[in-house]
Amino acid sequence: MWQSIRVYYYSDNKEELLKHAFGPVMKELREQFGIERQYIRRHWKLGPHIALIVDPESCGELRYYEEVLPYIKKRLMEYLQQSPSRTVLNSESYIALSRRLGGWEFEPGPYEPLQADNTIVAGPADHLSEDLGSPGLQDMLRGFYSATAPLLLETLERTEKSEEERYGLIVQLMAIIGSLYPEDGLLRGHLSFRSQLEGYINQFPEPDAVRRHMANWTDQIGRQIRYQVEAITDCVEGGIYAGADPLLRQWSLAAKALYDQAHKEALEGKLVVPKEQFKSLEDHYEDEMRVRWGKQAEQLFDSPAYAAYRIPVNAFYYLMPLMGITPHMKHILCELISSAVERLYGTTWQELTGRYTGLRHRRLELALEAKAEPYAN
Repeated sequence: MWQSIRVYYYSDNKEELLKHAFGPVMKELREQFGIERQYIRRHWKLGPHIALIVDPESCGELRYYEEVLPYIKKRLMEYLQQSPSRTVLNSESYIALSRRLGGWEFEPGPYEPLQADNTIVAGPADHLSEDLGSPGLQDMLRGFYSATAPLLLETLERTEKSEEERYGLIVQLMAIIGSLYPEDGLLRGHLSFRSQLEGYINQFPEPDAVRRHMANWTDQIGRQIRYQVEAITDCVEGGIYAGADPLLRQWSLAAKALYDQAHKEALEGKLVVPKEQFKSLEDHYEDEMRVRWGKQAEQLFDSPAYAAYRIPVNAFYYLMPLMGITPHMKHILCELISSAVERLYGTTWQELTGRYTGLRHRRLELALEAKAEPYAN
């Protein structure tokens, strides 16, 4: 059974903890104990912590409990003693915030009890809620998280001096994952990001105001984001990034491996979410989209290709908090990549999903009658 070592660290800035405590410990576990199956996790469930998740089978359970676990605790505690968190937490308001933010991250709770600041708690790892009710996905997801843990730390190091650089790199990773969709790649793959964005916006009392706020981000950095997304689309071959950046290449290979495994499960009928399990916010959005986008969207959601595709998409969402991305910022990134794709391909999500198919055809008819160029978005 996978084991969890949680470090409770109330400070909002957890990036230094990741880079200077977890990063070195994970490297030492690989080099000294031969432990490859390990990753880090951050979310709001059970408090403000980062967890190191380890597979004891990598070194043997006896050795894990007698040598590895004490070593991990000792090394992590050294950092906590040198650089302790000094944040005073209002537990009542924090738990209320956890319920709200954890809901957006599909974490059902419980969110209590909170542990004391600068403490380490070891125990069995939580069940992965993003397995979508498919037991076979547990091992696949843990394998993906283990493969990408060093890449995640490298991503933090590369972008530590610039938030805008980090946003751009994350959008490029989203574009790489979006390119896995087998029909038209990112052109249709980005609709998953659009679905996240539309569902999020429509939860607010004044969605138009939220939409304007999101659009402001596109106005400010949208041009640069388009260049960065285009740099990905120009280098994707067979669903894999084939450009010159080795970090992007490694992320791409890991995402493609997860997609291929999930697609095999889907084709065998093993990647199925029973209707009674459609209780998360994401599934609520999906039901809304079936109405909003029509029959074409229904075919999309019911296909094995989409069932498999959403696995690396959702897995990457779970990594975003480790990169300092809040739920709100995640949806801004969905806005940025969605707008970039629409501009690059000269279309809209409404046209891609058939919402305005009749109107589009009429535009073309009028353009032909007038011997003018067709309407272009």
